[in-house]
Amino acid sequence: MLDDGAHAACVLNSDSPTLPTSLLVQAARLLLEQPDRVVLGPAEDGGYYLLGMGAPHTHLFEDIAWSTGTVAEETRARASALGVELVELAPWYDVDDRDALLRLIEEISTPATGTALAPYTAPVTAACLARIGLRRAALSLAAQ
Repeated sequence: MLDDGAHAACVLNSDSPTLPTSLLVQAARLLLEQPDRVVLGPAEDGGYYLLGMGAPHTHLFEDIAWSTGTVAEETRARASALGVELVELAPWYDVDDRDALLRLIEEISTPATGTALAPYTAPVTAACLARIGLRRAALSLAAQ
């Protein structure tokens, strides 16, 4: 995208269906204000849900221990070594395990409103969970 003239670009994970839209807007604003920075959206498990930049800093992706709890920290260190300003967004979670799936089910069952980081309602994910029978009732079974 950057080679095709985009002002900035972000890579985004595919396993945070309730990622608040406000975080995406914040990343876009930060990159529009200063495209030579890197924007990192850290995941609670040590990875990241978003990495944005206005220049192709390929070193940020090389020789990373992917799928580990050190990915975000390694990315921070790489940005520092490159001398690139790194701005972090609020952390969010991704759905990699049973506990995160249960959290997702709960979040979709009782959407939060009125908070700065209100989760996205994820209607397609909610419909999929309902279709396969993963509802709030699954939480009580999981707790047993």
